[in-house]
Amino acid sequence: MKRNAILGFLSLASLIMLFAAFASAASPEAPAAPLSLKPAGKLGPIPGDLFHVQGISVATDSIYITSVDQKAGKGYLWKIDRATMKTAAKKEISELMMYHPSGLQATGGSIYLAIAVYTEKSNSKVLVIDEKTLKVKKSFRVPDHIGWIASDGGGIIHGGNWDSEIFYSWDEKGKQLSSRPNPTTHGYQDCKLRGRILACSGGGYVDFINIDTWSVEKTYQPTAMSLKGNRMTREGLDYQDGSFYFMPDDGAGSFIYKFTSKK
Repeated sequence: MKRNAILGFLSLASLIMLFAAFASAASPEAPAAPLSLKPAGKLGPIPGDLFHVQGISVATDSIYITSVDQKAGKGYLWKIDRATMKTAAKKEISELMMYHPSGLQATGGSIYLAIAVYTEKSNSKVLVIDEKTLKVKKSFRVPDHIGWIASDGGGIIHGGNWDSEIFYSWDEKGKQLSSRPNPTTHGYQDCKLRGRILACSGGGYVDFINIDTWSVEKTYQPTAMSLKGNRMTREGLDYQDGSFYFMPDDGAGSFIYKFTSKK
């Protein structure tokens, strides 16, 4: 082979290798397949009509639930005794046209949640409520419909709007610290902040979102259905110490389903 032909062949090969390397670097890695969950029992049933469940937060002695009575235009916060699974307290949290409660998180003696006008791109009020008395300790208004709230009590409150298109962060005085697009296409119903991870449920998935990078670290896909035929991720979620708690059903006689990740 002549020298010019050899040089031409090598140049072409180098270009092909360079293009392949560039394409590989530019293409994001395919998302990991969702991880499975295995059933680990259930809590309940809870007697009485809870109406349309919005979120749950499981504490040592109590379970807190938000729900909405759409016909009456009222939103509620329920405190369920975990030993008996009976209602220990019930508080209406509606305020005029704001009666749509969010997903919630109870931590450090406080319950963090929001109430909103029942339509997207509306208005909300974020509430910090005392766990024992259920009295409002702090509140601030947000010019958007907030569908879930999560906080570990460390001074920062996170939330997402209708369908979780936007993630917000505020301090406890209501100063907005940041807003950013949802890193996924999943519309979350309930989220819990555990360390630096937001565990968020919706659209058939539970995503673990790192709040330092705002990227998804893990995705779980519970395939089991509730006794009423609903997907586990339809409504309330809590996550703690490796256990997932789902409350997908409305009305009386609903259960909270417990799952663990498969080893």
